[in-house]
Amino acid sequence: MSISEQDQISTDFDWFAVDLSGYIGHFATAGFKNLPASVASSAKDLELITTYFRTSAPMIGPAAISSGIGQFVPGLGIKVDERRYTQSFRFMAERGLFSFDIETYPQSGTVYFLVAAPTVPVHLRELPDFIQAILCRTVFANVDLASCLQIAYKNTLVL
Repeated sequence: MSISEQDQISTDFDWFAVDLSGYIGHFATAGFKNLPASVASSAKDLELITTYFRTSAPMIGPAAISSGIGQFVPGLGIKVDERRYTQSFRFMAERGLFSFDIETYPQSGTVYFLVAAPTVPVHLRELPDFIQAILCRTVFANVDLASCLQIAYKNTLVL
């Protein structure tokens, strides 16, 4: 069953993609956003891969918090507790994923921005076959996750 547009814009989803080098990105939609069509096509597969990374994927190394998140999260460190804000992103990066958040309200130029990077990235070929099969449906052709700090939201909609 696919994920309806209404569900997409009213739910904070985690979704995943792979780059051409085989590195994996984790993306949090923060609601009010559409998922890539390749992700929205199967609610079951999205739940399966999300559950895998949240409960079964091993921790393989520490996370590095991006120094640029303050420009996207007003009040970070003053009104917003950085450790609490970054917790779920650090969790994914500790499992080898490049972990991105997105600006809250979509507008022209909205971007996903890197919150936490793995110090030990996991490669697609290191994951179980069923996870590889799901990830291979959502591939960034022109993004190198290992060196990317931002990804335009509009570019994720064509994956």
